[in-house]
Amino acid sequence: MQEHEKFMKMAIEEAMKGVKEGNRPFGAVLIKDGEVVARAHNKVIQDNDPTSHAELNAIRNFSRETGSNDLSEYTLYSSCEPCPMCTSAIAWANVKTLVYGSQRDDFKGEYRRQFTVWPEKFYKEEKLDIEIIGGVLRDEILQMYEEYQKANPSE
Repeated sequence: MQEHEKFMKMAIEEAMKGVKEGNRPFGAVLIKDGEVVARAHNKVIQDNDPTSHAELNAIRNFSRETGSNDLSEYTLYSSCEPCPMCTSAIAWANVKTLVYGSQRDDFKGEYRRQFTVWPEKFYKEEKLDIEIIGGVLRDEILQMYEEYQKANPSE
């Protein structure tokens, strides 16, 4: 579990980096064999792009840099349970393991839309062999979101 916490802390750092750039507090880190190969944060506001989520940005950055879109030997750490769009992208990229911190049920408003497609359900129904580990450093992440919402009450 220590390794999961180490990399989740990096995802949290990415989320905070995004906040400093005027974005929402979501971060992701892509790992292979214990090494960071890509880091990214949410850039929806900065890029004026609703698809610019942390998970997609990490996958895009890695694929652009390496010329590969096969992540079958990689683990993706996300500060939050991925939305349906990111859940699908993770499947298309063949990510081996998904580790996330907070859950969709931890949020109110915009962050908690009532979609029915979430990682566990989607991967199970599609018979995809993607390992999922949730709740890593959840309390730290919830504290980060709470601080963000205090500073950004309109969010």
